[in-house]
Amino acid sequence: MKQLSFILLLTFFAILTGCVNRIDITDEEESKIFVTCEMVRGDRVVAYVSTSNNLNGSNSILFPEDAQINIFPKGIGVTENILELLYDKEHNYYISAPHIPTNDFLFPGRTYVLEARINNSVIKQIYSKAQLPVGNTIDTIIVVENEIPYNDGINDFWQGTLNIKLSEPSILNQENYFHFLLNDIMTTETIDSEGQLFFDHEGEPQNLELIRVNKGVFAVTELAHKDGFFVKYSDLIDGQLEVVLRSSIPITEENQVTKHIISHLMSISEDYYEYHIGKSNIIEISETVFSEPALLRSNIEQGIGLFSGSIQTNQTIHLDY
Repeated sequence: MKQLSFILLLTFFAILTGCVNRIDITDEEESKIFVTCEMVRGDRVVAYVSTSNNLNGSNSILFPEDAQINIFPKGIGVTENILELLYDKEHNYYISAPHIPTNDFLFPGRTYVLEARINNSVIKQIYSKAQLPVGNTIDTIIVVENEIPYNDGINDFWQGTLNIKLSEPSILNQENYFHFLLNDIMTTETIDSEGQLFFDHEGEPQNLELIRVNKGVFAVTELAHKDGFFVKYSDLIDGQLEVVLRSSIPITEENQVTKHIISHLMSISEDYYEYHIGKSNIIEISETVFSEPALLRSNIEQGIGLFSGSIQTNQTIHLDY
């Protein structure tokens, strides 16, 4: 069993160094910088950095403060628009300063460059570039069927079939990818003495579980390590998908309802899409023995990992049923 685990470990790190065009890289002892930096417009930029090679796995940087990570827009006032990521010891990652709003730094359609090095180290500096996608929205969400609550043997949970239509992307001459998260929140329906309807919300939003895809099945991919699901727009018909969703909030009162869906629609890059599908595949095959190897995409030159950007559009949608 130990020998098998060792073989799987080697396989994982050989997979990890697959490059963008998905070719295999031979085992090598040279250490490289391993970075994942997923920029979201409106949020502080965070990067996770370590060193890695095919043979010994991932290692923490001995002196994390020696890592220098800069992001800047390509070709537009580069020297005046550098976003430096600083080491956060508490969380062991690198993050942009709180006083720098990324809404004023990250813009749809613009290309950004990441450069990272470890000072006083022989490990090569890495380089990557990523284009921020253009955001998108949901046109409509229609309740096709409000089903009988699902019972897990203890509690009832709302379950329903929704038809979701995405807006047509503004750029149609390139592939469009989305990371879709749908939440609900505990809602109590009350009627006052004058017959007016009110909704009271309590607690934090909870992820809606995807039970089944009725329309757009070839466009949707679920992930082993992330909530929500990915959507490849070109595989939809008229931008529509029909899904069966289930709430994770138990129905404990007669007037408790699911009437509001909180949608987080992230426009993502192809690199982000392929990287996380590969990572999900690796997690799934790690639980089996008789499987084909999966490849993890990397867009980091002289290193390993992912640099990407995304635009997130949040909407709260009232379900009319």
